[in-house]
Amino acid sequence: LKEAEKDLIKLQGEEKNMREKNNQIDVQITALMSETQRLEAQKANLEHTLSNLDDDVTSFQNRLESSNKQVKKIEAETIPPIQVEIKSLEGQIQLLQEEMGTELSETLTLTEKDLLQQLKSIQNELDSEIETQTQVFEEVGVERQ
Repeated sequence: LKEAEKDLIKLQGEEKNMREKNNQIDVQITALMSETQRLEAQKANLEHTLSNLDDDVTSFQNRLESSNKQVKKIEAETIPPIQVEIKSLEGQIQLLQEEMGTELSETLTLTEKDLLQQLKSIQNELDSEIETQTQVFEEVGVERQ
């Protein structure tokens, strides 16, 4: 009987130790579950942020592609006609300047002098147009870069 009591006391001590260990393990499990929930919430938040960033990247890529298409269209369709027009205007200016440089203006009739005056006016307009077209050309060149 004494031995059974000793065994009972020993087993009760072991039970008490096991309950304490069980409680400690329960506390650890609770802490781990709480940490797991926190990490899962953080993961969900990061996944949402990553999804938003992916959408932003896609949007930026679409905008870039659209801008590149627009640049290519301008390079192919707008710039060449402007360059041709500029060369044509430069040629016209050169012809007018050569014509104006002659000393024949003194021998012109009144009608011819009026015509010369009109041509000089046209030249000024063409100079202005060349300046405008040159600025447009330079702006397109800057946008292309």
